[in-house]
Amino acid sequence: MTKGVTEVCEHCLCANASECTQPNQEQHNLPLHQLQDSLCVLCVKCLPLRQFSIHPLLALPITFDLPKTCETSTGQMAKSYENYSVRTNDETENARQEFFCGSSRSDVTCSSKATSSKASAELSSAYANSFGRKVLELEASYMHLFSEMNETGVTTVNTADFRLQNNSMKLPNQKVYGVVSFVKVAFPELVFGTDDSSRNLLNSDSALNRDSRVQQVLQCRCNSDYTDSVVYDLDELIDKSQQPPLKELSNDDINRFGKTDPLINHLLFESRFEGGNLRRATQVGERHYELILSPDFNQKKPHFQWFYFEVSNVRANVPYVFEIINCIKSASMFSSGMQPVLFSVADYVKKNCGWIRAGSSICYYRNIYSSSVTETTITKKKNSNVAKKRKSGDVRSYYTTKFEMVFKNEGDICYIAYHYPYTYSFLLGSLNRMINSARLLSKNIIALSEHLCYSLAGHSVPLVTITGAGSACDIRKRDVVVFFARVHPGESNSSWIMHGVLEYLLGQSTEAVELREQFVFKLIPMLNPDGVVNGSHRCSLAGVDLNRVWDEPLSKLHPTIYHTKGIIEYLVSVLKKPPILVVDFHGHSRRFNVFMYGNNPEESWKASDHTIKHNQEFLFLPEVLAEKSQLFSLMDCAYGITEGKETSARVVLWRQLHLSQMYTMEASYCGFDQGTHAGNQISTWHLKQLGRDLCESVALLKVRLDTSSEKAAGRPNEITKKLKKSNRFGSERNEEACV
Repeated sequence: MTKGVTEVCEHCLCANASECTQPNQEQHNLPLHQLQDSLCVLCVKCLPLRQFSIHPLLALPITFDLPKTCETSTGQMAKSYENYSVRTNDETENARQEFFCGSSRSDVTCSSKATSSKASAELSSAYANSFGRKVLELEASYMHLFSEMNETGVTTVNTADFRLQNNSMKLPNQKVYGVVSFVKVAFPELVFGTDDSSRNLLNSDSALNRDSRVQQVLQCRCNSDYTDSVVYDLDELIDKSQQPPLKELSNDDINRFGKTDPLINHLLFESRFEGGNLRRATQVGERHYELILSPDFNQKKPHFQWFYFEVSNVRANVPYVFEIINCIKSASMFSSGMQPVLFSVADYVKKNCGWIRAGSSICYYRNIYSSSVTETTITKKKNSNVAKKRKSGDVRSYYTTKFEMVFKNEGDICYIAYHYPYTYSFLLGSLNRMINSARLLSKNIIALSEHLCYSLAGHSVPLVTITGAGSACDIRKRDVVVFFARVHPGESNSSWIMHGVLEYLLGQSTEAVELREQFVFKLIPMLNPDGVVNGSHRCSLAGVDLNRVWDEPLSKLHPTIYHTKGIIEYLVSVLKKPPILVVDFHGHSRRFNVFMYGNNPEESWKASDHTIKHNQEFLFLPEVLAEKSQLFSLMDCAYGITEGKETSARVVLWRQLHLSQMYTMEASYCGFDQGTHAGNQISTWHLKQLGRDLCESVALLKVRLDTSSEKAAGRPNEITKKLKKSNRFGSERNEEACV
């Protein structure tokens, strides 16, 4: 039966293909294209499934052992606090008095019942914070990270030298620790200042996906004379050589490029460097390769999207086909005109050219590979969590990212990635360079890069403080702004936005100087350095999504989230200075443009949130940024609060710490479909400019907050009126799980 259906579909596909190619028939051909798409899908489902040469969900033959922990999470210590419901200021203070009986930092009147109990009085001394962190613990852990506000703290740039980690080294990545031993430093790690500022148009061709499916259907049943050959196998390399490097890592691409080996008739692959994640490359044609990506370490379910690898021994001006065959998502922006990025060593040496968009005949489609599935999925229902374990006989479908590359230089060494890489080593080197430069050029700046905590693998997580020089008294009067990024390691675009923030705040422009005199900026540029170093897409080495543990982070398993949240709790509970703004930078793989998610109580999944009073302040930053930046899309912003996001940074910090100006900022991997940049792919220049635009919006936001009132909230401005009429306003549609 299946064979007959397939033959009928193939016959119809061939007939439709000839009709669809008739010129000047686009409108007439639309129904034919739709029919062809449907036939393609039916054909693929009817084709016999193939098994992977190596199970894509199988862990690598090397493990990272997690620390044993029996500690109690902070959220479990305050479960009775009405499920973290948001309250008005008066309600919040009353609840804190009833539950915690006061504060060690200020005199709080306790209820008569509570004051009669000595035990309650002791509890009040220890727990002024509403979610389990002791005030004394907060002070001991984080006071030193706010020395600019202390009388004995830093008031001039020169006295802060001891605070900058000594990351200045010839090869910055000597301080990184890969679970798989690295064999080299990737050449792009050595390069600074090579932004891709070119205008790369979206190259969407809707026929490509269709043609690729047709080709797959027509050719998969034909016997090929070519014998598949595995040309790169990370598992085998690990088994053979999993030993610490005998010498410091280096890079000899300058000496290698321009040469080919006539005895080797295939490309040479490598990914054992920081951020690399190629697991296997199989040559299935003369210049055709199928690639399998490595899984995130200790992952509970699969996440395959980010890729980063090196090819060498290339021939010039001939097409090479690459197919990444273990993709998971059912849709990708590769179907909407996005290209991968390429770094050519030869082009850098000859023309100082860095990362660029490259590739042609790009498409994304469901393939004929499959694997059995055993991972556990959680289905959340009201008042209960029901775990459903797929049966061992269940089959998971996979998708292919396919693209062609034509290399211009014989013997070139090229690096290919999903998006512009931004590694932990690059961050350390950039911080060192930018902060030292700022100190040399100005004596009226406080710029500190301090140690916040260690990651599971032992990477130091930097906390960057930037403000203007002044007395501790003056600095304490300034509002605090908190930005953090890269909780998901595959979202390198978030790091490029943060890079733009750092460049702007450490710059010498008049606007930057004025901004530093008004605000104290606390930046955590990389929340998941372990994932970034090891080429993971979504998880930490604990195998969890760190943007789903903000409600109850564990210091041993989720140290970066635990201490980042601790920094904000210290501001709220100890210094009594809630940050005026908190933004979490992310990347989005299924949408165009740059936009934000905020928190509108009226659009919450919890009915009890709907009565919370607000001044529509959740609109303030998106509106201000839209007026400031041509790169920001206000119409793509959404403000809904769903149950699935209750443990994310955006909702937890809004709900637990009552931060109205708490946002997730999303940047497309692909590009823009509206505004002055419509039709262009996004570049590092765009991303850094967004960081600069965001900084310039902070002062405008402050003015907006200071001038807002209940009366103004009753008369929405024109932008708000337009948004309410838009079907995009107020919904969280298309907000994917990566947020």
